[in-house]
Amino acid sequence: MLQASLISKSSLAKIDTGVSTKSINSSKLNIKKNNKARYETFSKQEDIPLFLQPWWLDIACSQSGLEWDVILYEKGGHIWGSFVYTYKNKMGFKIIAPPILTPITGPYIKYPSNQKIAKKLSWEKEIMSYFIDNLPKFDNFIMCFHHSIDNWLPFYWKGFKQTTEYTHVIEDLSNLDSVYENFDHMARNNIKRALKKDVKVIDSDDIEKFYEINKITFDKQGVKMSYSLEYIKELYIKAKDRDSVIIKFAKKDNKVYSVIMGVYDKNTLYILLAGSNRTIQTYGAEYLLFWEMMKFASEHNLSYDFEGSIIEGVEKRNRSFGAIPKPMFQITKTPSKILSVKKFVDSLRRG
Repeated sequence: MLQASLISKSSLAKIDTGVSTKSINSSKLNIKKNNKARYETFSKQEDIPLFLQPWWLDIACSQSGLEWDVILYEKGGHIWGSFVYTYKNKMGFKIIAPPILTPITGPYIKYPSNQKIAKKLSWEKEIMSYFIDNLPKFDNFIMCFHHSIDNWLPFYWKGFKQTTEYTHVIEDLSNLDSVYENFDHMARNNIKRALKKDVKVIDSDDIEKFYEINKITFDKQGVKMSYSLEYIKELYIKAKDRDSVIIKFAKKDNKVYSVIMGVYDKNTLYILLAGSNRTIQTYGAEYLLFWEMMKFASEHNLSYDFEGSIIEGVEKRNRSFGAIPKPMFQITKTPSKILSVKKFVDSLRRG
């Protein structure tokens, strides 16, 4: 599983490039122009989280009316960090904001081996400061970092603000019996009820049906969906080509009760979308789907990320599976006085 600041399971072996920490620290900074092609190569060499991978960003940005770029931090002829940002120009303002269905953007940092805590923090400050100093001029900035990023102080020192979001993660699914024992009564009872009612779980490629059921969840809440069927289709096709997506349906008597879509990289299965047919009794089928997805993650040696929410009801469901809440830093800054006033007025209107 990813460790602090997106250092992956295998990254220590990858980081040992034959360049000592001493030589890195004493070398001159090799500053090169941002280059997405070089980042694509870098992302294939490292365990970059799925949402920061170029193919995902290409799709997500094209469907969200955004563009993306990346800042690369280099020393000793090697890339040691990357910072992905997505942006648009709107009414004369430059806005850095995330694409639809892309919960994280921002930094990925590699570490020289055998760093002490003080050196690690200094390394983070150096690289984060470089990222901040090389951002393009912007009028509004908002992004959420991966939960493994546990140090945002360099951004604080540069005038950024932070709000804590949460996701929920089960790190180790190697022992599914132990995982199941950590479920509370709500999760277990719903799974048992679905099985007792003979609800079956199948894999599916039916994107239209998936979208139809997913949309019911939004319609019942009176909420407009932020993504289109076209977007989901394109994401699914591209992810399928990379063996990075799975869809499951919970069915009974040829009726689809609940649906779920997970996307995954080398380390983690992320629950991207889920929904239930709220026009019928579903017998807790969505809980059965989450459990089946955990089995898939276990088979592939992946951790399990609910891509959770701070919405109380969603947190309750995620917590019922014994998932651990992981804080995620949402970083913001609004240099534009006009946009700052607008945000203030909007906040007053919301009460």
